[in-house]
Amino acid sequence: MKHVIFLFFMFCCSIQGVSAELKDNGWEIDTTTSVLTINSQTPLRNYKFEDYSYYDRKYWTNYSDKYEFLRFGNNIDSIGDLSFLYCNNIKKISFPDKLKKIGNNSFDGCSKLDSIYIPEGTLYLGESAFSRCNKLKFIFIPNSVCRIGSFAFSRCGLIDCTIPKSTKMINEGLFFECFDLQHVYMHDSVFAIDDWAFYKCESLKEIDIPISVEKIGSAVFQGCVSLERIYFHYTDFCTIHIKKDFCEGLDTSKIKIIVPKGLKKKYTLFLFDFLNNDFLIIEENV
Repeated sequence: MKHVIFLFFMFCCSIQGVSAELKDNGWEIDTTTSVLTINSQTPLRNYKFEDYSYYDRKYWTNYSDKYEFLRFGNNIDSIGDLSFLYCNNIKKISFPDKLKKIGNNSFDGCSKLDSIYIPEGTLYLGESAFSRCNKLKFIFIPNSVCRIGSFAFSRCGLIDCTIPKSTKMINEGLFFECFDLQHVYMHDSVFAIDDWAFYKCESLKEIDIPISVEKIGSAVFQGCVSLERIYFHYTDFCTIHIKKDFCEGLDTSKIKIIVPKGLKKKYTLFLFDFLNNDFLIIEENV
């Protein structure tokens, strides 16, 4: 009888130990539903590699095989840098309604994510926030987002993407090596497209450059081997700066530049004089 009681006691202790490991201050994992819930802002601070605080994320990394779904309490308004880096078992995320910021590399390497809905009111998506989410096919970004950091969607599986109205700049490498990307829609609020923005977007066939864009950086379309059409809407070129290598490495004789009606000659002179490139085929927009 004593032996049975002892075994029962040990069993209870082991259950308590597991329970304690899966629940701590501000977070808990429900292993029956595979849900990780963050209830407090405390565990979502900015983590860093250089001060070794990255290793304090043990509650995500040690049990990453025990959850597939991530959700946040409504009191959460920001997700710190590196918070869920390489949590590659997460498939779905339910963001809080009050969210304002997603930090740098927050979900970098979450390779099983397939779709994301960013809530209205969010202002900032950090650098490499969703980088290397190679199964991510769809993302909804609300118009409240005013800044999307460099390489935020690099090496994702995105097929199409709409840049929100409040975003002024397509930052460096935003869609870097998004091999499946076919369509990107930009509003007239965008004033610059930075270096490598669409580098090696091998499925991108056409791009419509808003009239508001004043700068197109280096190697923006390098490696876009399927690119067939670029739409321009400028009527004058006084404030426009396009780097000569924006189509670096492409056979530009196969790319058609679609321009406003009646401006074919003006565009031909501009492209030759300023870009030193006479391989582009110019077609008037009808």
